[in-house]
Amino acid sequence: MFYIHGTGARDVTEAMHQITERAHKILGWSPEQVVALEWGQAVGPEDLDIRPALPPEYATRGVGEDLSETEQEAALWDLLLADPFAELRLLGVAIGQVDEVLGINTDPASVEVQRRLDGMVLPSPILDRAGLTAEEIKAAANIVRNRQELTDAADRANDPDNAELVLATARALVAQCLALRLPTLNQPRELPRAAIDGHVRQELVSAVAELISAQTKGFAGDVLGRVLGPIATKIAVAKRTDFMGPLSDFVRDIAFYLARGEEVRRFLATEIRRHTETGDPADAGPNIVLAHSLGGIAAVDLLSDPAVMGTPSEPKKDRLKIDLLVTVGSQPSLLYLMGSLRSLRPIPPRGTPFLPWLNLYNREDLLSFCAAQVWADHPQILDKSVSAGVPFPMSHSAYWVTDTTYELIKNHAVMQKVVQS
Repeated sequence: MFYIHGTGARDVTEAMHQITERAHKILGWSPEQVVALEWGQAVGPEDLDIRPALPPEYATRGVGEDLSETEQEAALWDLLLADPFAELRLLGVAIGQVDEVLGINTDPASVEVQRRLDGMVLPSPILDRAGLTAEEIKAAANIVRNRQELTDAADRANDPDNAELVLATARALVAQCLALRLPTLNQPRELPRAAIDGHVRQELVSAVAELISAQTKGFAGDVLGRVLGPIATKIAVAKRTDFMGPLSDFVRDIAFYLARGEEVRRFLATEIRRHTETGDPADAGPNIVLAHSLGGIAAVDLLSDPAVMGTPSEPKKDRLKIDLLVTVGSQPSLLYLMGSLRSLRPIPPRGTPFLPWLNLYNREDLLSFCAAQVWADHPQILDKSVSAGVPFPMSHSAYWVTDTTYELIKNHAVMQKVVQS
């Protein structure tokens, strides 16, 4: 098995330790049967120090240090856009229950809040400034009113005018409305102003809060800021600092590959030939390329090159002796769609990708992409999901510690042929 490292990797010691250990346990291979092709040390770019290009706060402030008020607000809304009902869910257990409410209304608080949401009409100027329509607000209100989180929070507060409940409901409605308008891969669209202007967003929250409360002004309660705020700000700083390393490494190596990918492919081809053409025939078995991240891009580009491998109908006699390509946490399909691979193009002549190809991705890995649907006419390209239960960026390097990675290789048809023979 040839291990081709990926983005930012220059020292493959730890990865090789994990790979050889699990390859022995699950595949029954000895450490000598796993070879690292260290293109980064041989022909890769120098380590990148991006600190001179960063705003001063990025370089000097660390996890645990205070964010500015606007940064705290951005961090809180980052949470709400991902989960509009986070605050209401918290309120369902956080608010001290009130035994009695003055007034003649005897309905549960949740029923009264739902009634107010149903009758809410925002002024047109506020909607216009927010870049939203009355229909969009109504759709979001219908979603919020029917959520169990609202019922639990309102009934626990036992007061439809509880300041924290009102503010949480207003923010949930606005977050839900904005979440429905966020662009997706399948539906790109323009962002409403409330999604990019914090002042306009706050005006919208305040307007909703006033409409769903019998009180006219003032909502001092803020459980989101008190309880979720510290968590959100820590996440924001961690995301900023943790994401910067792998993403800058990725950008650096991609730029290098686009400019000097031929050197990388030449190095890989030379090393593969050296090991396969001089190896002991007794050790002959399936030769597997296990390529991570940018290594997967280079491997797909190399093994799909007709100048190196020939074509499916006319394979070259001196082609590289590879039986299975395995990419993990990789991006060849993305570069293909961008027209940035040498051997494969999204327009004629498209070329044929190397087959068979097993592509492993992780939903928590922002740098992993699927391949099967990009080349849907090639059923020998398989996408399989792997997860180590860790977030990005750790997820990008977690494939080696996950037994599923090696079990999927073991159960591939190429490996099963060897077992049967």
